[in-house]
This record gives sequence, structure tokens and C-alpha cells, in this order.
Amino acid sequence: MVVIMTEKVSVRPLANDDRMGWEALWQGYQNHLRSKLPDNVVAETWLKLMDTQVPIFGIAAFIDTYRMAGIVHYSFSPSSWSKGPMCQIQDLFVGHELRGQGVGHALIDGAFSAADKEKCSQVFWHLHRSDFRAKLLLDNYNAGPEGQIVQVRRKLSR
Repeated sequence: MVVIMTEKVSVRPLANDDRMGWEALWQGYQNHLRSKLPDNVVAETWLKLMDTQVPIFGIAAFIDTYRMAGIVHYSFSPSSWSKGPMCQIQDLFVGHELRGQGVGHALIDGAFSAADKEKCSQVFWHLHRSDFRAKLLLDNYNAGPEGQIVQVRRKLSR
């Protein structure tokens, strides 16, 4: 279990009792992205995060130990480029009113600690070009130059 504490911010893996706080932040993230997931997908995402057999994980950040301030979701996958797996930060969101207090850094550090524990070769993430706040946060992690990778997506029907 990864638990990191700073003076005001603590992070720990999501737990069953965190559903209400997680869902409020997850909805905030969807709103930030101008997106809306169906309720059944939100419910399924929570079940995946709570299922130890599913390789997607969540960490919550708390301000003053009681108020959930942010969430990060991450997963591990094998790599054809290294001996160890890779870690992808899939989602990172901090409540708007709680930004600038170290919550994002604490969440990223929590994901990095989990990746170190799994002996990952790298941690990667995607962000929208226009999300200047996320870019400022991630620039502190020497993420490398922009523009070298192009992400191609095709939605599959299911």
C-alpha cells in the first residue's frame, strides 16, 4: 500500500468507503473534459478500481486527512521495449478549488511509488494540448519534449 503524506496532503489507495468522494471528483473530471460517461460505465469503473484482479488502480488525495481533494487512476502493462512493465497514468484530477496546494504532485508521486514497486521501466500519460495547468504540473517531472508521439485512436463497436 502506497501512503504518502506531506504537511497538508496525504494520498492512499482508494477504498470502498471512498465511493461518494471519488464519484464527485470523477464527475468533475468528466465535466472538465466536456464529456459524460453513462452511469453504468461509471459504476463499472468503480468496480474495476475495487477489484484486486483487475490491473487498474486508484489513489485518492486528502487535504487535512478528511477531505478528498483529487484522484489518479493508473495501470500497468507489459512492454516490448523493456524488461519491466510500463505504468500509464490514465486520469488525474484535482478539485478546482483545491489546486495549487500540492495535491497533483502528491497524486503523481503516489503513482510513481506504485510504479517503482512494480519495477516499471517508465511512467507515461497523455494530456490535451490546451490543458495548460496539467502541462505546468507535468513539466516539473521532466516529461520530455512535446510533439514526438502521435496518438491514434479508433473506437471499436461493442
